[in-house]
Amino acid sequence: MLSFKKYAGNYRQEMIPMKPIRLEFNAFGPFAKQEIVDFSALSESGIFLICGPTGAGKTTIFDGICFALYGEASGALRQNEDFKSDFSDPADLCFIRYSFLVRDKKFEVYRSPKQKKQKKNKDMAVIAAKAELTLPDGSVITGPAAVNARIQEILGLSAKQFKQITMLAQGDFRQFLDASSKEKQEIFRHIFDTEKFDQFTSFLETESKNAMACIEKEQQMLSFHLKSLTQREDGELSELLAAEYPVVRPILDRLDTLLKEDRGRYDKYQNDISQLEKKIAALQIETHRQNNQRLQDLENLQKEKSRLEEKTSKIEELRIRLNKLRSAKDLLPLWQKQSEQTREKQNLTALLMAKQKEQETLFQRRQDAENRLTAAQKEAAQKDRLLSAVSSLQALSPLFDESASLKKSVADLEREIAQAQKESAYAETWTACCEREQAIDALQKQVAACRSLLGMTEQKKQLLPFYQQQKERYLKNYSLFFDAQAGILASTMRENTPCPVCGSLKHPSPAPLKTNPPTQEQLRAYHDEAEKTAQEIFRLNEKINAQSAEIQNFLSEKNAFENCQPMSADEVTEIRNKKEAELQQEERQLFKLREKLAEEKRSLLHPPAFSDENGMRAHLENCRKQLNADRSMIQLQKERLAELRKRFPEGISSQEELSIKVNCLYTKMKQLDTQLESAQKNSQEIASQLRFIKQMIDENQKRLQDLQEKIASTENEFFSLLHRSFPDGEVDFLQSLSQIGQIPSIEEILHQHQTAVTSLDGRIHQLKEQLINVKFINITELSEQEASLRKKIQELREQSSSVQLRISQDTSHQQQIEAIHQRIEKSEQHYRQVNDLFRVASGNNEQRVSFERYVLGFYFDAIVSFANHRLESLTGGRYLLCRKKDREKFGRSSGLDLEILDQYSGKIRPTSTLSGGESFKTALALALSLADVVQMYAGGVVIDTMFIDEGFGSLDAESLDSAVDALLSLGNDGRLVGIISHVPQLKEQIPSQIQVKAGRNGSSIQMQP
Repeated sequence: MLSFKKYAGNYRQEMIPMKPIRLEFNAFGPFAKQEIVDFSALSESGIFLICGPTGAGKTTIFDGICFALYGEASGALRQNEDFKSDFSDPADLCFIRYSFLVRDKKFEVYRSPKQKKQKKNKDMAVIAAKAELTLPDGSVITGPAAVNARIQEILGLSAKQFKQITMLAQGDFRQFLDASSKEKQEIFRHIFDTEKFDQFTSFLETESKNAMACIEKEQQMLSFHLKSLTQREDGELSELLAAEYPVVRPILDRLDTLLKEDRGRYDKYQNDISQLEKKIAALQIETHRQNNQRLQDLENLQKEKSRLEEKTSKIEELRIRLNKLRSAKDLLPLWQKQSEQTREKQNLTALLMAKQKEQETLFQRRQDAENRLTAAQKEAAQKDRLLSAVSSLQALSPLFDESASLKKSVADLEREIAQAQKESAYAETWTACCEREQAIDALQKQVAACRSLLGMTEQKKQLLPFYQQQKERYLKNYSLFFDAQAGILASTMRENTPCPVCGSLKHPSPAPLKTNPPTQEQLRAYHDEAEKTAQEIFRLNEKINAQSAEIQNFLSEKNAFENCQPMSADEVTEIRNKKEAELQQEERQLFKLREKLAEEKRSLLHPPAFSDENGMRAHLENCRKQLNADRSMIQLQKERLAELRKRFPEGISSQEELSIKVNCLYTKMKQLDTQLESAQKNSQEIASQLRFIKQMIDENQKRLQDLQEKIASTENEFFSLLHRSFPDGEVDFLQSLSQIGQIPSIEEILHQHQTAVTSLDGRIHQLKEQLINVKFINITELSEQEASLRKKIQELREQSSSVQLRISQDTSHQQQIEAIHQRIEKSEQHYRQVNDLFRVASGNNEQRVSFERYVLGFYFDAIVSFANHRLESLTGGRYLLCRKKDREKFGRSSGLDLEILDQYSGKIRPTSTLSGGESFKTALALALSLADVVQMYAGGVVIDTMFIDEGFGSLDAESLDSAVDALLSLGNDGRLVGIISHVPQLKEQIPSQIQVKAGRNGSSIQMQP
């Protein structure tokens, strides 16, 4: 067994403690209101008790700490959306505020879950989750994700580790004590996160299977390539391939020998083909065939030359025609120049006539413009009169401004009056709604009172027969009891002993003893039951009378119930139905009033808000006063407005109409200026155009004179050249001019003829030089010899191709077989390595311990060592835990089983032989030790607070004292230990308590430091 000091050392002195200060609930779980747990008041004692009835909310305290730190509950069944108390007001906000110390620095975390909260208008709204962490320097981190990350950074623990360390469920650890190795492995796997070692074992198993599958696949490929080898008449190879398990290496060696033989055979075929092709080349059949073709070509070319010489006369005629067309083409520019000059003369003459006509038109326009200018100058004299009229109108502008202001003021006052009237109507409707609501509230109470009275009457009706039965049973048993007393008294009397009734010493006829008479306790119980029912009926009668009086008080027909007698059920039902009908009528009228109120509210720009009826009446009075003041003001302003209208010019009643009139006068003056300016500009433009036209006429007359001189010169030059080239005259020239487009085609015909003649001469000369001393040879016999030789070559090539194909296929298969064989050897080696590792890691070894269980054994040794340190204290040094060394039967995995060493007897026995109290102590030691080990390997902050949930009910008084002493020792070590339990004896043992009390309106917390 490894020593406790090896694991523990002084790690708690090296770690940083975390101490809780204060936990505040609001509308959380079963707590409807604000509750506060002050941990600082409990820290002096070190241990405290959390007690209360089942379901009161003891574990909710730990839930609150877990939720404040990590945003989740301690159990998987509780969701964040379920945290808000069902007992709380819908408008209350569910939240947690938790403060704690780390390194003597205070941190405070605030969280509220996602929840539904009632708004002021009674609608329900979904409030998103919120989280805030206040750091020692006062800075605040917000957002659930950011707060979770920073909390884990500060404490060094995940939510899962925090729960394992802080909340110890004793019942779970009693089951853990007797669990098998496999069950312990599943538990430790989640605690110490060793699933990766099991995953590594699974990875080895997968790799082993994959390696075997790869080998099988390669074997299939190898078999395919062996079967695909070319069928040969080779006994040795056939025998190797036909074996049940072919051996690859001998097959490859024999195949290599056969391939070498095929390559030699292929080379011989190629050599024979080369010799035959040389014989074909020696026949020179192709040379003789080419010479025969050249002789034939020479004969054809000479015939072609004769045909060309026959066309010589036609070619000469085409040359003469081409020269004539070229002359016409040379005269074409001069003829075109003459035509263009003639057209230009015609255009210039027409332009000159048009300009002269335009000049005459401008003379007439100039006279008209001078007349308009004279008229515009006369009208411009009216401008001074218009300016005087504008000044007079502008002097009236202040009167119109005052009139507009008065109109606006009157309109504003009328709107205020309309708004005040609407507000007054809104207030009256609001008052009617309030009165209806009060009436409905009173009617609802009256209906509820009737229903309550009917319920109590029915309950009384059911209790009366039951009470009668109880009373009859009591009277019957009362008679039986007293009848049996004589027999009981007689059974105690002896001869010569005085009778306690008559004093006689003789007892000749003692009363017989009754069979199964009722006892005094039974008789008292019957009496108490009947009395209890009678009291309940009496209380119901009092409630019925009080309820009847209440109903009679609110009835209008008071004379019908003057004596306040209890009413019958039919009377109450009739009253209830009547009140329910009145209630429905009032609710319908209230609905209509509310619709009217909503419609009036929508018509108001700023609806007034009334806190009560007095506020409404004050607002209504203010509205009336404002209405009177506004109406008086409107009357004064209307009188002033009428006075101003008398002073306005006719046809003008507003500032806008005045502005329009002034603008019209300004427009008139502007039009006069524009007309004068336009007339002056028009006169100047016409004079300018006349000058420009006269200049153009002069220039065109000069151009026309120059052009006539050029036309005469061009005509002289053209006719001089025409007579030299075309003696037949201009008609011949024009005819030739129409055919100049044929020049390229004629030139092409002459060029092709010359090219063909030159080409034929060259080719004929070349062939004559090549065919010197060459004669025509018959090649039929030579072709027969060539065909025979080519047939032999074809046969050899077919044989060669067959051998080459076999070589190619078998060489490819040989390479594939070699590669697959090497891969199989590597895969088999990899499979052996991986499979050996898998067998060891999976527990298929001498110790029957898997890799994961081996790693867990290290943690388990630490837990056992820590547990024994505490178990010695709890059991007075009698018991120690030890790991079971024997292997399980039937090859089952082992390594995490526990046994107990009884140091009194020196024997090791199963943990299942421990008594209830011993099991609790052992489980408590394991639970505390697991928390220490998890905390030790997690690193970071030491959680100096833990909660132990139940498990004390199975202890006797001595064991309970021993367990409390052990827990108190934890408190002396600086820890704060909270015990969640129902055991009454713990209240006496542990004075510091958090008492959780349940009630109809939710639970509450009472601190007892």
